Amino acid sequence: MWQLAAAEAWSKATQLERVLIRGSKEAKQLTLVDALIRKTSAAGLGAGSAAGAGAAAGPGPGSTAADASAPGPGSADGAEANRSEPRFNERATAMMKQLFATRQQLPAPGQVLDFTEATPKLLLDPWFRSRIYIRKCYPDLFKLLENPNRKSFIITGTPGVGKSCFFYYLLTRLLALEEPPPYIVWEHWSAINKRWCYTHATQEVHCGNQESFDDELQNDNAWYIADGMPPANLTVPAHIVCITSPQRDTYRAMHKTAAKSLYMPRWELEELLACRTQVYDSSVPRDLAIKLFTCYGGVARYVLGLPALEAAGNPAMAADVEYHLQHLKQALHGSSVAQVGRLLGELVRAAQQYVD
Repeated sequence: MWQLAAAEAWSKATQLERVLIRGSKEAKQLTLVDALIRKTSAAGLGAGSAAGAGAAAGPGPGSTAADASAPGPGSADGAEANRSEPRFNERATAMMKQLFATRQQLPAPGQVLDFTEATPKLLLDPWFRSRIYIRKCYPDLFKLLENPNRKSFIITGTPGVGKSCFFYYLLTRLLALEEPPPYIVWEHWSAINKRWCYTHATQEVHCGNQESFDDELQNDNAWYIADGMPPANLTVPAHIVCITSPQRDTYRAMHKTAAKSLYMPRWELEELLACRTQVYDSSVPRDLAIKLFTCYGGVARYVLGLPALEAAGNPAMAADVEYHLQHLKQALHGSSVAQVGRLLGELVRAAQQYVD
């Protein structure tokens, strides 16, 4: 019966949800499918739905009889139980406290934001990094986000240019304001159906589900950030920022609210080489970075990020240019002229919106 529930939930999943699930490891896929089933059940489906299937089957794998008798996510009692779920998150709190401590000496473009003192690796970062290079476009983007006449923004750009890294810079700059936001709420593509909330009065972070912290988002001075996924609630007075690749499914609803689109530019070679020196020096040879730049252009993920990871896993191929071009070859092999044309058109439109 779980398979039937999963199949029905999958049929109602958004394109983004399907991409996230397909791109995850097997163990994570099961967790994400379970979350998808709960989301579908909460939508008020009938007995033939995932909720009905789950009830007929009784407690699922790894659950207990108490789980079966507890209020479900589709019920009023279940919704109330979900709202009381938020718990103190030690790692996120440690990260935010370190960011707050840097407010007197913010890293400038070309410098590095270092998280090694707070957490072994960045919270929610799938690359398991502990250092963030500050791009020269980051301060300009933040200045645009401070526009008092707008409260809803989309930050987009070529995948791999540093949009998710900007998320950590944005947190740093918000905490460094003369009057930091009373609440900073965020969601992240790597943790579907989760939401974090930083409360400045206590300097603590609590984690709940996507129904949590709606009251905090009613504050005009709160900030609500969604990285790689659509914001779950667009009808709040808080400042809203969606950080995403050019995927219309992610930001379509925000466009309807007159959100302003900002485009993060690709890297120049000089900037990439400076980042290599600061963050990747020993793992990505300078000559290799230059050669990859001529093929991939200013996309740090493919010029620095992936080569560094692959060098760690296969040192013998660390300096092999052909080996590092496999991603480009696979992409070209699976693309058509029409797809490339649509992509170029999207990039031109995005570029026009960068500083409009």
